Amino acid sequence: MVVKVNILYRFAGFEMDPVNRVFRGSGKPIFLHSRTFDLLLYMVRNGGRLLTKEELMNAVWGDTAVEESNLTQGVFLLRKALAASQPDGGKLIVTVPGRGYRFAGAVEEVEARGSSAADEIPAPAVAPTRPLRYPLIAGVAAALLIVGDGSGTAARFPGTTTRSCWRISKTRPAMRDLTRP
Repeated sequence: MVVKVNILYRFAGFEMDPVNRVFRGSGKPIFLHSRTFDLLLYMVRNGGRLLTKEELMNAVWGDTAVEESNLTQGVFLLRKALAASQPDGGKLIVTVPGRGYRFAGAVEEVEARGSSAADEIPAPAVAPTRPLRYPLIAGVAAALLIVGDGSGTAARFPGTTTRSCWRISKTRPAMRDLTRP
């Protein structure tokens, strides 16, 4: 029988299981998106020291081209999730202006034997699906262009007939037809 050793990180009433990618606050599972989980994991593993923005972006996103706003959004989501579970949870991530971030919580590493994969994480709330309206709008617009007055030109030039549209396009350069209705 093989016993799997797993390192759990505990801090300020939270528990993080990196192997099973489970994050709990007060014993209840908290949903975090994949990159947000990776960001918190990196900050927890390097707790107490200044993590530059570049270091965090390289550690979490790797070679993917992202902007600093992605990191800012990730930190915002982390603070929101931490504060929702614990009153002082949002204060665990300290901003060092112009430099980066520091994880301020005291982290305890605990060995957990076995697997907690049986614990279920609630799925994120998903808005009910609604029918796609843009394909419908595009289809109606195409039908109007084709049907119009039979040639498709009436929809491009409201108030004109097929012959007058033809006359306009023959007497003026093509660019003027596109810029003036």
